[in-house]
Amino acid sequence: MSTNTPSTKHTLWLWPTGLYPRRLIYYLRAKALPLSHLTTTLTISSLAVDLLAGDFVPRPGDEPRPSGASLPCLRIEPPNASPTYIYESTAIAEYFEELFAGQGRGGDMVGEGVVQRARTRDIVALINDAIVFSGFHAYNTSEQTLAFSGMKKEEMSEGNARFAVMRGSRMMGKIESLVKEDLEKGCRSLSGEGQGGTLADFAVMAVVDYMESQYGTSILDTFGGCGVLKRWCEEARGQSWFVGTEECAKLEKEGFEGLFVG
Repeated sequence: MSTNTPSTKHTLWLWPTGLYPRRLIYYLRAKALPLSHLTTTLTISSLAVDLLAGDFVPRPGDEPRPSGASLPCLRIEPPNASPTYIYESTAIAEYFEELFAGQGRGGDMVGEGVVQRARTRDIVALINDAIVFSGFHAYNTSEQTLAFSGMKKEEMSEGNARFAVMRGSRMMGKIESLVKEDLEKGCRSLSGEGQGGTLADFAVMAVVDYMESQYGTSILDTFGGCGVLKRWCEEARGQSWFVGTEECAKLEKEGFEGLFVG
């Protein structure tokens, strides 16, 4: 990979109402970078689902996503070098943490200190696993998913759904155990004391809000035993970094200036 320079161009493709892109919506709101970055450092292209086309289509004037790319997608273009693409939401956010170090507001959104950063990454890994089992459960219980799961109704299985609940509950139980003590002491972040918003917070809240808005269900109810996380999620909706589904839909149509300052 080529070394980043001040003249390196960055293009980010987002589906604002999607699950994983939502993490970066929260991140950018929390980071509160100067608006000038949208004209000098970072171009964000907004995409929405076109049901008739069966594909993602860009907002008028925005660049289409690279062929076959998942969302989110970040293209890094150093001068006189081939571009690099990054697809994982947390990897993109950590890249931005280094790119925009010392800018915006808030502390390190991975965590302050080696222990807190490890805990953030631990929670992100656990929620990523839980999301896989949550999707597996939905594919085997919700006929709404037949439109995109590639399954037939007769292939849906109660046994597979029970297996997904068993494994997903294990992942969510680990998160609950990790955060219980700190949250009961009044910490605002899943990563621990002194934080107002981290990548762990964004990852958990993104799937909770996405599942509720898209399917009318909660990953916390599907897997159960998440009383502390439920209370935290209700409080997190009032934090400055949280962006609800309606506002995400507005960003999809109108652009991302509202996530920046100035």
